[in-house]
Amino acid sequence: MARPDNSINTQKSLNGVDLFKFICAFFVALLHLHFLENEAPAASFWLTQYLCRLGAPYFFVAGGYLLFRGTDPDHFSMERPLRYIRKVLRIYLIWTAIYFIPTLAYQILPAQNPGRMLLFWLRDTVFVGSYTHLWYLNASIFAVLLISLLLKRGKSLGFILILSGLLYCVGLTGQAYYVVWTPVRENLPGLWTVLDAFKWIIPTTRCGLFEGFFLMSLGLYTAVNQPKLNLSKTCGLFVLFMALWAGEVWLVNSGGWNKAQDMYIFMVPAVLFFFRISLLLPLKDRPVYKELRESSMLIYYIHLFVFVCSKKFFATVWGDTPDTVLRFIIVMGITYALTLAIKKLSRTEKFRGLSILFK
Repeated sequence: MARPDNSINTQKSLNGVDLFKFICAFFVALLHLHFLENEAPAASFWLTQYLCRLGAPYFFVAGGYLLFRGTDPDHFSMERPLRYIRKVLRIYLIWTAIYFIPTLAYQILPAQNPGRMLLFWLRDTVFVGSYTHLWYLNASIFAVLLISLLLKRGKSLGFILILSGLLYCVGLTGQAYYVVWTPVRENLPGLWTVLDAFKWIIPTTRCGLFEGFFLMSLGLYTAVNQPKLNLSKTCGLFVLFMALWAGEVWLVNSGGWNKAQDMYIFMVPAVLFFFRISLLLPLKDRPVYKELRESSMLIYYIHLFVFVCSKKFFATVWGDTPDTVLRFIIVMGITYALTLAIKKLSRTEKFRGLSILFK
């Protein structure tokens, strides 16, 4: 396997990554808070089911790149991956505990069978993710562990990409291309019953095995084999694949093929060139980029907690037809204020422990 090309692995080149992480954190928030849902449904659809879907995949590709850059695959060590897994697991467990409060209040206790709902939550915590957006942490742990074990066993990068790519294709059939299962459901009900039973273990293919594994493997590939494309060509390819992805989203949704919106074919090259743009941006070193990097993760973790905790307020003010634009502004305003407060407090002696929330 080729040794990593470190020609782009400078701190200056990573300023673009920090900037794009911040942008992608807002993409994720826009996706969850349904910006423009009432005011402009069509715009809301293309914003949340297309553009903002770049957010989580970007974090996966960037995570794979940042973790494995500078790694010599021929003499692979588990030290860095295990450190990464321990850190992400700690953050995942902390935010799982925080989000258990709204989960208990709004999902488990109001259910007809709270015990059964609690078991589902425990299953999701292990196999998928304990809360809507925390699946990314769960999936990252699984993906990094799987990639690292394969590298440790001497598997080539080509083998990892093929294996993870095949699993991504399987995952597509549980997402945008759920229609492929129609003949099985209609003509082979016995086989479908067996296959459908797997949803009790892994209820969605939006997980580390089917999505995170492939996207983080692409991050590893980018770290080891830097494409020889300049910024203008990379932007052109990004625009091309975004256009193809838009056509795919329209086709899938108009045909009613999909079960969910998380995984698409052309999303993969689109996010890969999106990440490449962030590597190539000629941004000078400034302290603001470190601030953006730390803020991006706190925004990612906090925004849904603020939203869920303010649901009763929104219901009281707007009833069943909330002003989604103003709601978004309020939630993100509080989220960003909490983000700045946590960062500032974590730099003091008394509240240094708050840094475990994001690093």
